[in-house]
Amino acid sequence: MPTLTIYHNCDARFMPYQDGHQLVAVMSHRLAASVSRDAQGAADWAFHTFNIDLDQLEASRDTRDGETAFLAACVYRLLGLRSLSVGDVIHIQGEGENHWLACEPSGWRRIAPPSTTQGQTLTTAVYERMRSPRTDAGTTQQSFTRDQVNEALNQASDEILDAVDAGAEGLRDALNLVVNATASYLAGEAETLREVVEQNYSEDYDTVLSQIETAL
Repeated sequence: MPTLTIYHNCDARFMPYQDGHQLVAVMSHRLAASVSRDAQGAADWAFHTFNIDLDQLEASRDTRDGETAFLAACVYRLLGLRSLSVGDVIHIQGEGENHWLACEPSGWRRIAPPSTTQGQTLTTAVYERMRSPRTDAGTTQQSFTRDQVNEALNQASDEILDAVDAGAEGLRDALNLVVNATASYLAGEAETLREVVEQNYSEDYDTVLSQIETAL
């Protein structure tokens, strides 16, 4: 039974694949006998299965082929994988077959075995996904360093201040306090706004608030 492996292109999404692009194996699937044994037919099946909405695939679950496609698509999406797109590559191997095809803006292009590939088995990918921290909504919980949080907050503050052409005090002081307070609260360095001011400002608490009040 041939194995179809999906490789995502890390260097040029939506652009045609070129040798040397970094490819990462993200999903493998054993092709059922009913799937076209023609390499391009199998690639078309993969493109359809891993891009179409699950609601549409579910309508065909009463057939063996439909159920196979639906379950494969579910695994693909549960792994959090993006859509199969131009620049990605498919490898079909087994039972005397060894085909590499690159997804083009229209159809598929046969290519030589890529020079730069990496990846992991489907079993490993599933276990890693299971070990990833999850939120109640089912999305992967991301972690950020304090520097990353500060950089994002400062960028947002600067863009807001530039957008409204803010002066030297008032709104600018308020946003600076928000940035400092967020960092202190996340790090557990302060529990109140007064503590934030004491740790980060040379002025006292009332003076800092009076500077902010000029914007009101």
